[in-house]
Amino acid sequence: MAVLSTSADKQDEARELGAERFINLKTEPPSEALRAWEGGADIILATPPAAEPMMAAFPGLALNGTMVVLGAPPDNIAVSPMELIMRRRRLMGSPAGSRKDLRDTLHLAATHGLRPRVTPMPLGDAEKALRKMRQGTIHGRAVLMMD
Repeated sequence: MAVLSTSADKQDEARELGAERFINLKTEPPSEALRAWEGGADIILATPPAAEPMMAAFPGLALNGTMVVLGAPPDNIAVSPMELIMRRRRLMGSPAGSRKDLRDTLHLAATHGLRPRVTPMPLGDAEKALRKMRQGTIHGRAVLMMD
């Protein structure tokens, strides 16, 4: 598994969670780094809230690779038709999941002791949380807490 991030300080956390490769998007072109690492990614789970990193990573897919868009950027995602056709790549979207998916996920987490990484913040700091998310300085997910 490879992790792509604009935040170099997330490298240790990514490795701790099982990443074999960490790609810093500020210092390495993601498509080249992915292709150089075992010939490209079979699957890219695209979670950023921006289209640019998704488009930059797409050519890093291996032959028959799939990018699953989970983040919802405000801009359109544009990929080259030749990248799709000649490398038989796929671009697909996926919503958060069905009720069955949620039950299966919760069962998996309970069975294997998986816990989310969250940064709790007071509801009054919602603007600060959003700013930190955009800067990439929140580890895990921001959770706004009611007073």
